[in-house]
Amino acid sequence: MKQISSLLIAFVIFFFKAESQFVVFADDYAAGITFAPFGGSVNNLSVDGTQFHSGSKSLKIPVTTGYTGGALVSPADVDLSAYNVLSFWAKNDAAFLLDGVGFGNAADGNLVFEAEWNGVNVTSTWKKFYVPIPAPSKATAIKGLFHFAEGSGEGAYNIWIDDIQFENIAPGIVGTPTASMATETISKEVSQTFTANGLTSIFPVNSVNQQMKTGRGFYTWTSSNTTVATVDQFGTGTALSGGSTNVTAKLGTVDAGGVLTVNVTAPLPSPTVAAPSPTRAGYSVKSLFSNVYTNSPVETWATDWSSCCRDYAEIQINGNDTKKYTLRHFTGVEFIGSPIDATSLDSVHIDLWTPNASPTFKFRLVNFGSPNTESTVERVIAPNSWQGIDIALSEFTGLANRTRLSQILFLVPDGTSATFYIDNVYFYKTGASLPVTLSGFNVNKRGNASVINWNTATEINSKGYSVERSINGTDWKELQFVNSGLNTTSAKQYSILDNNPSKGINYYRLKQIDLDGKYTYSSIQSLKFSGFGSNSFSFYPNPAKNRLNVLLETINSNTASLQLVNSQGNMVRNIILGSRNSDSNIAIDISTLTKGVYYLTLKDGPVVSTSKVMIN
Repeated sequence: MKQISSLLIAFVIFFFKAESQFVVFADDYAAGITFAPFGGSVNNLSVDGTQFHSGSKSLKIPVTTGYTGGALVSPADVDLSAYNVLSFWAKNDAAFLLDGVGFGNAADGNLVFEAEWNGVNVTSTWKKFYVPIPAPSKATAIKGLFHFAEGSGEGAYNIWIDDIQFENIAPGIVGTPTASMATETISKEVSQTFTANGLTSIFPVNSVNQQMKTGRGFYTWTSSNTTVATVDQFGTGTALSGGSTNVTAKLGTVDAGGVLTVNVTAPLPSPTVAAPSPTRAGYSVKSLFSNVYTNSPVETWATDWSSCCRDYAEIQINGNDTKKYTLRHFTGVEFIGSPIDATSLDSVHIDLWTPNASPTFKFRLVNFGSPNTESTVERVIAPNSWQGIDIALSEFTGLANRTRLSQILFLVPDGTSATFYIDNVYFYKTGASLPVTLSGFNVNKRGNASVINWNTATEINSKGYSVERSINGTDWKELQFVNSGLNTTSAKQYSILDNNPSKGINYYRLKQIDLDGKYTYSSIQSLKFSGFGSNSFSFYPNPAKNRLNVLLETINSNTASLQLVNSQGNMVRNIILGSRNSDSNIAIDISTLTKGVYYLTLKDGPVVSTSKVMIN
């Protein structure tokens, strides 16, 4: 019996040890772990057998030029709730402060569960470091298991890191934290989202305070007035109705210092028509964002180093992709991996729409080189209509050259804010025009049919036109192909009939195709055919992403509302409509909602209508 008890105790001790660490790197990357570089970083990592803390190898990180940085990433979410720290050993060629190290960043832009310690004192001898998990019970789905970033300001040198693992260490090494968030007041429109800023925690580690940036997913959030705004488990708030609320947070059982005051107002006006379609020849354009041209890759349209309190959403206006920004100082756009060489181009274009009273919009270009250079041009934007802004690249006098344009910043003057809808961002060479000059495109009703008309002023090497229709603004099908006049400088008129339009909204566009196979799209036109009737609604697209457009007919009740409910029966959006005597379009921001089935309900007095919506 004594022998059996000893064996049992030994097994329990062995089992506990086997489960008390989650290894990320020990002599090599753990099974399935890969390295994902941060955007714009320079990396030459290797598994090195000449330096190691234990075993026979370590991870060698040379620092050469620019900055090195990236993440050790798991292919699937990892549950870290059984551990309380990330630990690792590190040394380098000489003493320095490592810019940043932590976990919860998988180099994919999602920092909701990031914990990062900055200014880590690494020396030329091996030393063990700890990064506390701010709230272990919330760390149940983490892919970024270790990350680092270091600039080359101290010259070229090497860093070695070994024995990276998650542990559940005994009390005494890590103490009870304090937590804080920025105290600020922001204004939001109904249906807009928001997050708190300045989230930090301070843990005593071996009796020395260690401050960390702490992702909002680790906190538990409270809104003092949930009819005005709510905050979800990931720290994303949604403005629901007019009024004011105070948002506070806890890190575990610890109250975070600071309060976010959110003042919610009715939505500002928004554009009801898409930006005009560009008419410049594709061969003279290098586009970043347009439905007409082939776009060069962009890593992000809202960098994580953008200023606080800004909003960004990808929306559609009549089926046309558009970007919406609410700026409070600036937002950054990065295309470092696919820089634009604009040496042969002379201008940049952007379409802007704003509901604000003639705000100043600043447009900054950044060229990566030796050294990096940047320059800013500003324009005053007239409100409530699309403004096509064309800027000569020669106005950006601070640029040394234009060989590697890698960043754009959208800015407003300090102390101001403004909302902008943005489309058709591209560089181009003046003097070029499309093979086809489209002078008009419209659709009209003829009984229960649609008449599609278009006019051209000139046609050069044009094969013809594919007339396309969509019922959701996303998926398009060809109605008919019409041959063009090939080469003509005379005005021509075209017309076809759609005898079978769908009930609800029908979208139409032209795809003009050249003889060489290149093509451009026209603007999108739409017609609505009766089919859903008074006291009901239609919506698009379905499935939806980022924004759901709801088209309403007559609304009779002053207390009418639109409600969006998830499959668990929880209301996630509630919009008070009031009575309406004519058709109207309501845009619902769904960018922060999880994928799945939702139910959209219109309540107009005693009449209740519900439809199913898929959100991707």
